[in-house]
Amino acid sequence: MRYRVVTTYLMYLLLVPSLAQEFRARVVGGTAEAGRLEIFYNETWNTVCRYGFGQEAALVACRMLGINSTTAAVVGSDKYGPGSGPILFGYLQCVGDETSLAQCEHLGLYTHFCEHWQHVGVACNIMQQLTARVVGGTAEAGRLEILYDGTWNTVCRDGFGQEEALVACRMLGFNR
Repeated sequence: MRYRVVTTYLMYLLLVPSLAQEFRARVVGGTAEAGRLEIFYNETWNTVCRYGFGQEAALVACRMLGINSTTAAVVGSDKYGPGSGPILFGYLQCVGDETSLAQCEHLGLYTHFCEHWQHVGVACNIMQQLTARVVGGTAEAGRLEILYDGTWNTVCRDGFGQEEALVACRMLGFNR
């Protein structure tokens, strides 16, 4: 899998360097470092689907925003409001060292399985300590929520595996 991603990345560097330069990024509905991600391409601002969009893609998006971020988080668009207009990317798979989201593996421009309420937001340069809790169950099991920017937010299950569950358990104070 890693070989395929690196090969795809190298192909994009060789074949579409001009395409990567055509993209500009901005965040909307938040601050200069956090908000719903939008990409300017083809004379319009486009949104990005949250499916497949991981921390590596968030770091690339922060780089596109001109933020040299060592920490980045993927945030659901419900925090920053739904977007409108075309959805440019779906299922982005980045290595993390790309300079543009155009260099990441994706389904193709304007190819996605997303609705406007499923856009992605990013938060760059997260300096605050995140707090976790579970609700709707017991003290040890339930829906995971993370306190960010003064609001409790739910965590999407897409891409959430065993490693992420272990981190969440440590955040909740469970060491095993």
